[in-house]
Amino acid sequence: MERYNEYMKYSPSRPVRGTAITIASTDFTDHYVLPLTISQAYEQYCYANKHPPSNKTTYIYWQVINGDMILTLANKPIESGQKQPDLRCLTSYIAPKPLQTHSSYHEHYSYLDNNPPFKHHILRETGQFAAKSNRFHIGCNTDDFMTFCLEIQRSTGVVKLTHAGPNSIYNHEIITHTFSQSELDLTKLNFVHVSSGSCTVPVRNLMICFEKQNDLHPTFDKNFKKPSPTTDTHSFHDPKNRDESSERHTASPAKENDKNNDEKEPSVVIGHLKQFFFGDDKSKLTPCRDNVNCLLQYSSRDAADHNAQYSHPCRFSELCHTKEPHLTHEPHRVSMCKNDTKCSYVNDPFHRAEYRHTDLSDFLVPCRDKATCRDKTASHRIKYSHGEQVYQTDASTEKGKIL
Repeated sequence: MERYNEYMKYSPSRPVRGTAITIASTDFTDHYVLPLTISQAYEQYCYANKHPPSNKTTYIYWQVINGDMILTLANKPIESGQKQPDLRCLTSYIAPKPLQTHSSYHEHYSYLDNNPPFKHHILRETGQFAAKSNRFHIGCNTDDFMTFCLEIQRSTGVVKLTHAGPNSIYNHEIITHTFSQSELDLTKLNFVHVSSGSCTVPVRNLMICFEKQNDLHPTFDKNFKKPSPTTDTHSFHDPKNRDESSERHTASPAKENDKNNDEKEPSVVIGHLKQFFFGDDKSKLTPCRDNVNCLLQYSSRDAADHNAQYSHPCRFSELCHTKEPHLTHEPHRVSMCKNDTKCSYVNDPFHRAEYRHTDLSDFLVPCRDKATCRDKTASHRIKYSHGEQVYQTDASTEKGKIL
């Protein structure tokens, strides 16, 4: 309690609430029933609010780290190893967070189903779930507690599994299924269980609610639009005095001229749109021999003429949002750095080229002083390279590769 009270001094407006439990790894053979049932939570709500809920919807919120756990609602407590022919269940499986060590993204299915949780491995082999998604973690921060919401509409049979909390801003995936009463009577489900797979799973703030918790469903601008494809995010005059954030929002005079021409020539507009959405893989420009280390591409005097003849690898590779015509956007097939935002080697051009880091480019901006630069500060070295040959042109294919 002393530690809890100390934490509460610095906690946000929402305190720690509900059930907290750390589930041992049991490969879904043991299922822990929570001390509070749905009917008891309902009685508590009516007592505290002096009236019953306005609708027949139950919301269950919980936070978990890493995933690979099942939250199960059942009509009676689940007894491991015992035959329970009249057992009825609603299972909500949260897949483990995807590994970031692979070059290709792979995520196991998160799902809703009406089979008992101990049949998880059989269902996983067949892939036959009531509702499923293998995109449930895309865009989420999986390195911290993830908040989920299970919405049960008892009158209609609709069940929804979604993200809540900050991750709901970036991932809008909804796993939903409508259960008929003969298939699963949601009104009979009263006991809440949790179980884990191959690893220990911490669960906290597990709450049974009868009103939507608005503070756990942050809003966002649904009308937000991407920047115009005519915005040049990489043009600037002095690479030594320019930071990355301002680099993403400045348009060059050459782009402004293109914009004026676009108003007269629809075909040019179509061309820019193709470059924006699909890149410029068929660029007829000659690859610059200095590739990412070229200073002329940033020169205020010579950039226009030079970039009209030569192409350069984009520092953000295929992740670039603007697809400038004088830059190539070849896929940079490297894995994420295991330390990512906590990495202490982001000032090393070779490490940056070998591993990806959140919100950082694959290649650095070449410093105009190159090897003679005397600025050894971390802020400078994170942004600028100094002649390191991290990128080499393959003469046979005219495509880049990492040394």
